[in-house]
Amino acid sequence: MADSGFEDIERPDGTLKPEVDYRSLDSTRGDNLHDGRQEYYHAAQDFLNRGSFNSLLDYTIWKLHADGISYRAIGKELRATFYKVRTTIKKIQKLAGVRK
Repeated sequence: MADSGFEDIERPDGTLKPEVDYRSLDSTRGDNLHDGRQEYYHAAQDFLNRGSFNSLLDYTIWKLHADGISYRAIGKELRATFYKVRTTIKKIQKLAGVRK
């Protein structure tokens, strides 16, 4: 397949390469995005700086999310479940006005 020009988008460990991983900061903050992600992350950073949070954990989850870190990576770093991270992000998205 390599002879045909095929280039694998995954690393040997099964994770996506940064240039194609839609959850990575590099791919979500590019100047050429026209699908709303650039505006979303700008608004997320803005709320990080001006918003109020119920706890340090909420703030830390939102900070990592606003930096483009995946839910699972946030959970692993903070030793929180995926569901805790997702619930917290959805709650703060509503407060920040970035999701309905």
